[in-house]
Amino acid sequence: MGSCSQQLSVICLTTLNILATLPAGAATTAAPSQGTQPAVKKEATLDFSKHMDPALSYLKEAEQQLNQAEPQFYGHRLKALEHVKLAINDVQTAINNYLAAHPSEPRNVVPIEPVPNEAGDPFPHMHAALKLLEHAREHLKEAARIYHGKRLEALQQTSSAIAEIRAGLAERQARLREKNEKKK
Repeated sequence: MGSCSQQLSVICLTTLNILATLPAGAATTAAPSQGTQPAVKKEATLDFSKHMDPALSYLKEAEQQLNQAEPQFYGHRLKALEHVKLAINDVQTAINNYLAAHPSEPRNVVPIEPVPNEAGDPFPHMHAALKLLEHAREHLKEAARIYHGKRLEALQQTSSAIAEIRAGLAERQARLREKNEKKK
């Protein structure tokens, strides 16, 4: 009896170890019947429309804001713009690769929430771009890890763009303070 109990424990532990290595939800997915798709694919579809499309929309809007921003940010605006363009390329590549593997997936064009400007903001486009990139970064963080590294690359580029915008704003504000102090 003890031997059977030990064998059962080993089988249970082995099964648990195997289940632990499966993607979330895969262990509960029943075999698909004809005409239906497995639950894992449905989760990926939901992720695709819930996170990657919005991230792309936020990145494109941030690019527009950076193009409209004042040029006096000591190279940081241009560096941020380069990072945003690379992030857009990475997300678009991830989406294209996903669609190539899943051609019947519907595209979900996601309207983005408008980013309100604060009254009297001297750098409204830079602040708007910063907020948009923060939204994009959150979506990229939440997206599934099914995009062959492109999600991670876009996330890194987005974080770099955020850092450049913050550095540009800080440098611009410091120089303005310095200029105002010289006038006194």
